[in-house]
Amino acid sequence: MKKILLLLVIALPFILTSCKDDDNPTNTDNGGGANTSIMPTTKGSWWVNDDYIVDTNGVTSSSPVSSSTVTNGNNITKEGKSCIEQTTTTRDLETNEVESLTNYVAVEGNKVYIYGEEIVQGFSLFIGLLLGGEGGGSNIDFSNVKWLKVADKDASSWTMAEIPVELTGITIPGFELPVGDGTVDVKGKIAMTGVKKGTTTVTVKGKQHTAQQYDMQIKFTADISTAVPVFGKQKIASAEFSSGNSTWFSDGIGIVRTESIGSTTNVKLVPAFGGSSLVNEVDKSGSKSILLDYQIK
Repeated sequence: MKKILLLLVIALPFILTSCKDDDNPTNTDNGGGANTSIMPTTKGSWWVNDDYIVDTNGVTSSSPVSSSTVTNGNNITKEGKSCIEQTTTTRDLETNEVESLTNYVAVEGNKVYIYGEEIVQGFSLFIGLLLGGEGGGSNIDFSNVKWLKVADKDASSWTMAEIPVELTGITIPGFELPVGDGTVDVKGKIAMTGVKKGTTTVTVKGKQHTAQQYDMQIKFTADISTAVPVFGKQKIASAEFSSGNSTWFSDGIGIVRTESIGSTTNVKLVPAFGGSSLVNEVDKSGSKSILLDYQIK
């Protein structure tokens, strides 16, 4: 599960796109004019990014591994919001393989939302493999996850989503449980939180711009229980996974930089069963994406 969540976090920079709450965009800024929109929304606007890989020690690749082009498309209405379809085309600089992905974002005043369906699909597909687990049943409620707010000029922090997770009768390869038959139940939640951070100065096309940082923090917390002879079902361990990504917006330009935050994973037995740590990992791997060129129509 740690790997799946991390991959989803890494993918988010290329999902962030632009929409507005009417069907007639009026942005005319060319990247330095009077337009103060947090995300320009005009059809045909495009952004080209250099994409870098960060290894497990937090070291960034010396050169980009791919180039991604983001292009604004048509205005549509989706799940109650007027938004713009946006296509991200990524080219691997070593193999020249090209992949394209279409996503949706809504801009409402000073707020930016991404459509969360792709993220939810990823969770739905891989949640049964939580912490490497196999088998059993699952009950994960994604019904309230539609649009996720990823930026808000007027707020310091906000809840993006809270997703209950309940898995029953799974096995977790590599876990040596002190009691039970090797199967466990996992009950917890995935909490996604948005946080407005500080500003920084970035250089794009030879000009300096002020960029506002927003973090998306993902935390999964859960209790792990198993059947204990005589005592029945008992909590034997707690689990916590955290990760996220940072995105920098510059008014009139849009997204100028993204970075994944890395991840930490901890699974610890409760004191009654020894209190020892089963998993304690810090993984600094991820990605960075830096704006190289853009045009606002």
